[in-house]
Amino acid sequence: MTREPIYAALAALFAGLGGGALFSLVTRDPKHWNDCPREETPALLFRPELEVCTVRKGLPRLWSIDVKALVY
Repeated sequence: MTREPIYAALAALFAGLGGGALFSLVTRDPKHWNDCPREETPALLFRPELEVCTVRKGLPRLWSIDVKALVY
């Protein structure tokens, strides 16, 4: 299973915070805060930290994703 659509939806959710005017940049591309130009701030950078699959008898697999978010 590809989780890219889930991450894209999460990025769209973050980008829509505050009516879409809260962040200049929302990305999964990890950058150091020194590498984030002033015109791209405030920025929200996120990345998956952990993905866990739980298998339950008679039920579909359940995926849990922990995401680390950085706000510059």
